[in-house]
Amino acid sequence: MYTEYTSVELPLINTLAKLGWSFVNPRELEASGRTVYDHIVPSIFKEAFLRINPSLSESDAKIILERLRRVESDEEFYSWLSGDETYKPSIDDKAINIKLIDTLDIHNNAFNVTNQYKTAVTNPDNAEKHIRPDVVLLVNGIPLTIIECKVLTTENSTWEEGIKQLDRYIRTTPNLFKYNAFNITTDGFTYKYGATKSPKSYFMEWKNAKNEAVSIEVDSEFQKFRQAQGKTYNPFIDRQVYRMLNPDTYIDIIKNFIVYETEENATIKKICRYQQYRAVNKIIDRVVSGQQKTGLIWHTQGSGKSLTMLFAAKKMRNTSALNNPTILIVVDRVDLDTQISTTMTNIKLQNSTSAGSISALKKKLASGTREIIVTTVFKFQDIKEAVDDRDNIIILIDEAHRTQEGDVSANMRAALPNAFIFGFTGTPIDKNDKNTHRNFGYNASTGKVERYMDLYNIKDAIDDGATKPVHYILRNRKWFIQDRNIDLVIDRQFDNLSQEELDLLKEKASRYETFMLKPERLDYIALDLYKHFTQSIEPKGFKAQLVCISRKGCVLLKSRLDNYLGPEASEIIFSTGPNDDPELKEHAKSKDDVKRIVKRFKQKDDPIKILIVQNMLLTGFDAPIEQVMYLDRPLKDHNLLQAIARTNRPYPNKKCGIIVDYCGVLKNLNKALNFDETEVEDCLIDFDLLKEDLPRQIEEFKAILKDANIANLPQTIQYITEHGLVEDIKTKFSEAQLSYETICPDPFIVPYQSDYQWMVKLITALNRFLNQSDINIDAYLPFTKKLIQDSLDLSTLKEDIPVFKVDDNYLSKLDGTPLSKEMKELTLEHRLRSVLRVAVGELPIYKTLLERLEGIVSKKNDESADTMNLLQELHDSYMKAKKEDESTSESKGIRAIKQILDTRVGDEDKNDIALEIDELLSKLIDRKEWYLQDSVVAEIQRQLIKFLAINSGEDKRVNIDPSELSSYAKELLKYIEVHYR
Repeated sequence: MYTEYTSVELPLINTLAKLGWSFVNPRELEASGRTVYDHIVPSIFKEAFLRINPSLSESDAKIILERLRRVESDEEFYSWLSGDETYKPSIDDKAINIKLIDTLDIHNNAFNVTNQYKTAVTNPDNAEKHIRPDVVLLVNGIPLTIIECKVLTTENSTWEEGIKQLDRYIRTTPNLFKYNAFNITTDGFTYKYGATKSPKSYFMEWKNAKNEAVSIEVDSEFQKFRQAQGKTYNPFIDRQVYRMLNPDTYIDIIKNFIVYETEENATIKKICRYQQYRAVNKIIDRVVSGQQKTGLIWHTQGSGKSLTMLFAAKKMRNTSALNNPTILIVVDRVDLDTQISTTMTNIKLQNSTSAGSISALKKKLASGTREIIVTTVFKFQDIKEAVDDRDNIIILIDEAHRTQEGDVSANMRAALPNAFIFGFTGTPIDKNDKNTHRNFGYNASTGKVERYMDLYNIKDAIDDGATKPVHYILRNRKWFIQDRNIDLVIDRQFDNLSQEELDLLKEKASRYETFMLKPERLDYIALDLYKHFTQSIEPKGFKAQLVCISRKGCVLLKSRLDNYLGPEASEIIFSTGPNDDPELKEHAKSKDDVKRIVKRFKQKDDPIKILIVQNMLLTGFDAPIEQVMYLDRPLKDHNLLQAIARTNRPYPNKKCGIIVDYCGVLKNLNKALNFDETEVEDCLIDFDLLKEDLPRQIEEFKAILKDANIANLPQTIQYITEHGLVEDIKTKFSEAQLSYETICPDPFIVPYQSDYQWMVKLITALNRFLNQSDINIDAYLPFTKKLIQDSLDLSTLKEDIPVFKVDDNYLSKLDGTPLSKEMKELTLEHRLRSVLRVAVGELPIYKTLLERLEGIVSKKNDESADTMNLLQELHDSYMKAKKEDESTSESKGIRAIKQILDTRVGDEDKNDIALEIDELLSKLIDRKEWYLQDSVVAEIQRQLIKFLAINSGEDKRVNIDPSELSSYAKELLKYIEVHYR
């Protein structure tokens, strides 16, 4: 009933049809002339091409199609798709830009959806092999998106399996994916999309889109669409399909929100996330309307703000209503200027440049250049008059919470008085004297302040899997300085100050630094850090960052850490000043040094485990392998939030980031951040809260089993399985395991260790019972794995939950265990199910036995049912079938035919009928991979029906009713495809 086609593929096609995609049957495509070697549909392409390029002829269309067939990669094809490639119809004609898609009149394109898009694999040695992508989106005949469908009723058939299949298609049939924009995988409950060749971690959901001022549930247009869907509406994925795959949004994404970034000879294709798409289009709409000239984009750390700015610049250049604008990307540090300029070069963003000096910037602006210019805000410091008063100048300001309060910012606004100005930040400042919201959200016509134009907060990023939650730990409070002295220093420290200015401030706060660098204090920090890192972080394969009060503090702490970890385990990163003493200069790093060290740090197997910094690498540094930041420098406001975000990037097996606070700055977190608490929700999770969670989670785990006899392991497992509690118990264990792993090795866990050990033992036994396989502790997280190794007697557990090979002695082995009668029944039931599920595709007899097993289980609560006896009989039947299978010299194909026709053919004719069908098949199957050829499969099925029909009827050898001939032929075909390859 619930098949992949009926439950996922067909409803998806119907939804797409409602959105304007016309379904075309694959047989229609074949009839139009498309072969399995045509990745682009020739007939649809030529018709659309001539409509979009009316000055060209049909022969031109054929030439362009042939050129497209010769492109070598999807990056090369994207240049064609973007309209950047030219063509000369004749030697005397001027070259014209070719349009494969009409991006001005969306409805001038042909939007088609098809399914089972049969395509020959690329390797010519296997030219008869094919793939059949489930759903394909064709724009003007070009297969721009492949959608892989799965159905949850089939084991392991989830959206994740869809990604594996897409990867397999890309490897075997790269020629199809030369034309690919992005791919989608769905199981009807989850919808994920990703750029061509994206790994699983970069497949994301599309939650909402352009100008969504209200939730989708009350969106009137969406409600109309939902009502039009009627009973076929899918509440789990149709929201995303509606938002992302409507033709307008789809073409917008393809035109403006895909880039290729090449760095160190590797090219990565990137596609926007929904919050990037939403923010960019809000900017475009605001500029086009002209009603308000400012706006704040508040997207949390790690959500891709730099790429959002580049997408915005790209789309603004492509938007004719903006009349070829000048775009400034303004940063506050030279390294950010270099970083974004390099990125623009790497993604080949056209008409982009960097202003090398104040005079160069002034000259560019005065000349009315229509470029994308990257500059630092400080280059406006000597520009005090209006340079260009055009209103199609758009300024995008990175890290908008910094530098937008003083004279330099005022100069920028004076130089470009009619410019649109949009700020990007993950950490806005909300104070009377400094207020990012007011700077970018004040509306003069209403007198009100718009808090943000677009928000993507920390909770959004965590929910999307874009970032991880961050836990914090306060260390020994006797080494915390008094609050008044903390404030004295913090209020004087800003990231935009030079190193010399920072040193001067620290000299004025000498009492504070004297305390922070007290030898006994540093000794404590070094020892505590060593213990925490080697016991809690390093075993999991993660790395760390240590932030010190000063450069001198960096040197002093490294010397102490070297005694524990060795000098190769850590590296200091800071720059030098002209008045530095030799000890500081010895550890100073050049830009090239920093680049080299950071690259090594990001490599899992490199011996550099800890980076020691004072001011560098606290913003814009992205190293997912870093899990913990040891914080011994007082930070607050945006500096604090940006620093802690270094630990929140996703990485395999990384459940959270961790901040270990040695100076007490986090103890008044809400006051320090000074934000609307609803908008920094789940920013940091107090480590002490985890200590509250663990005992609660243990009690909730126990509560699930309150009516079970937990003293008896087999009975507990029986209780879990018979009451349908497997998922509940596993979920609750996972929650407790995360808390335990994060807290460990804090002594706090000691009182709860025995309860946790019991939980681990139960889950291990449950997994052993359900999977009917030996225990594998490698699947557990590091500290739980160590607990099993140190504290659990696995031999006892194996006795309690035995796993035997199903053979002649299985029942006697089971009888020899101390299990109860009910537990023996349950064990036998699960073991038989596990072996039959493996064998069911081999021979029909195993399918029959599996059906018999499910029948026994469904009636085991009946008073008259003798379940154990029935299961033992089934075991004997299985062993008999297995022995026959292993002892006969007869082929499995012939045995499968005999078993299917068992009750419909007499014993005297069974062998002859099977041999005749075998001979018939040998004539029909005359090529490799025949089962992938529709025509061959159809002919075999037709000949089987014909054979059975000729031999059926009164006084005939086969007794099958004419109405059953087709179903029997299909059943035969299933096993023929397995055994006649």
